[in-house]
Amino acid sequence: MPHGGTAPPSLPIPVLVDAAPPVETRHVVTPVDRDGRLADRSLLTFLGWPAGMAIAVTIEPGSIVTALRSRDSHRSTRSPPPDRVLPAADQHAGELLIIPGGVVTRMIEAYRHTTGQEGAP
Repeated sequence: MPHGGTAPPSLPIPVLVDAAPPVETRHVVTPVDRDGRLADRSLLTFLGWPAGMAIAVTIEPGSIVTALRSRDSHRSTRSPPPDRVLPAADQHAGELLIIPGGVVTRMIEAYRHTTGQEGAP
């Protein structure tokens, strides 16, 4: 504590209302290499997915990729990956959502539009 016995002011922490119940998920922001591999592999470890494990891949509307553990082998085709993505691992469902940065930006813009905050930084 500084002299005078008062603590420095802290940042306000918002209280989320109507938040969904907690789930076993983790999120990171990570770059993608030229072969489509995630630089941060911590979510794969979190899911218990070893290197070389077969996955089933589904591309959802808006370019969101869903990867699920699979018994069938999967061969991916190379396409130019986005610079950074937001992977979200759901341990309970055993799936990994990979959301490109541009999709996250559009989600934020849509949220601001619905709340009347267009143009907010």
